[in-house]
Amino acid sequence: MPPASGVRGVQNELTQLQQADLIAIAREYALTEADVVIGADGCPFGLAREANGRIRTAFRARVANRQQAECLATIRPGELRRQPHQVARVGRNVGLAGSGGAAANAEPTGPDAAHIKAQDKVIASGKKLVDQEKFKREEHPFDAYPRLKQQALTNAPPSPADNFRWRYYGLFYVAPAQDSYMCRLRIPNGILKHWQLAGLADLTEQLCGPFCHVTTRANLQVREIPPKNAVALIEGIQDLGLCSRGSGADNIRNVTGTPTAGIDPQELIDTREYAREWHFHILNDRSLYGLPRKFNVAFDGAGKIAVLEDTNDIAFAAVEVKDGFGVEPGVWFRLGIGGITGHKDFAKETGIVVKPADATKVADAIVRAFIDTGDRTNRLKARLKYVIDNIGMEKFLELVEAKLGQTFTRVPADAMAPRPASAAARLAAANPSVPLRASAITR
Repeated sequence: MPPASGVRGVQNELTQLQQADLIAIAREYALTEADVVIGADGCPFGLAREANGRIRTAFRARVANRQQAECLATIRPGELRRQPHQVARVGRNVGLAGSGGAAANAEPTGPDAAHIKAQDKVIASGKKLVDQEKFKREEHPFDAYPRLKQQALTNAPPSPADNFRWRYYGLFYVAPAQDSYMCRLRIPNGILKHWQLAGLADLTEQLCGPFCHVTTRANLQVREIPPKNAVALIEGIQDLGLCSRGSGADNIRNVTGTPTAGIDPQELIDTREYAREWHFHILNDRSLYGLPRKFNVAFDGAGKIAVLEDTNDIAFAAVEVKDGFGVEPGVWFRLGIGGITGHKDFAKETGIVVKPADATKVADAIVRAFIDTGDRTNRLKARLKYVIDNIGMEKFLELVEAKLGQTFTRVPADAMAPRPASAAARLAAANPSVPLRASAITR
């Protein structure tokens, strides 16, 4: 790397670590040597202004992950100009086609390490990350909350990148339909207190459109939120003992459970406890955010109203395991994985049963295996279903067992007693001409 002398404020030369980062960033953004410039703070960026902020942020992230490079001054992308006194071109001998003597990246650490490693693997293979993965890589949304607050102070709409990031807080900017946000909550098992609903009504009257929508995941959404009210709304929601964290983007969505949980005389198990445990497990573990794609989990207690768990990435369905099959008899969860709503592809049976007390740690292991294997180059093929299609069910379950640290319990189909009939099954029996999903009938 040639010296950058003669440019005021620029270091005499880049360190070896900076050279390695520069090479990696240039490859990631498909820049030519002539496109790469070094700013007065020692950071690289490309001459395409729209990419400057992302390139510089990615460079700083790589430096921070190493924990070996010096602190770099912050320059906002809008302040960058293509002027000789501000930048110095990197010479032709940078070596973008090969790393030369550049130091290898240190192992990522911290709660985001698994995601960074998965992204690094994609880049090392010569493939390109989709934009959403680049947004996550450049700046984790939970680290950008001060900017969301600043945008609220100025009533400013988000950039495309921030529109994605703010979905980690449950905020979706819905332009061009409206110049406002929509906010989606998290309500585990679809259960909330009357005073929470009243409090939410008060918030909507003050801060956004005075109405709300009920979602297919037993959840609530509010709309017509001007940017200036976005922070006040999500903080007001938290004051009510509710939250919107992780309800959008590439995260684990609201957990669903049997609608009649706790009051259904035919249920095998009350799902509220298990939905609540999974809900708080997600909220308190940052490493479970930023998946390759959204992820759904549902618990069905075999009550009169089915939760349609087999449309979820993880489907826990309560079953009664009979005596004489080598496992403790009683109520277990039958495990299905890989369901995906709207694709006519339901969660596949695994032959695995899970003790209810172990449901959260099993779900955690499945999610972590998905973090490692999910597609980060194609949003249309990034759900868990496609991982299973690609590597096979048994291979994926082996990866999950490795994360779990133990083998699964498997039983034959005849070890499980027939589940109580749902209302859908009774409707089908009374009206044979009405088409219903087989899973809704057979449970």
